[in-house]
Amino acid sequence: MDTALLKDAGIRKTASVTANEIIAVTEAVNHFGITACLGLLVETET
Repeated sequence: MDTALLKDAGIRKTASVTANEIIAVTEAVNHFGITACLGLLVETET
């Protein structure tokens, strides 16, 4: 997971770090969104 990147972004608020933070958050949301969808599919199947 990108928690280290997110913590680093919280400490050093530079433009490049902020961009990396946005990317990391977007990837995390996409990952959890996919996981949630798969979880719903699994719940529906059982």
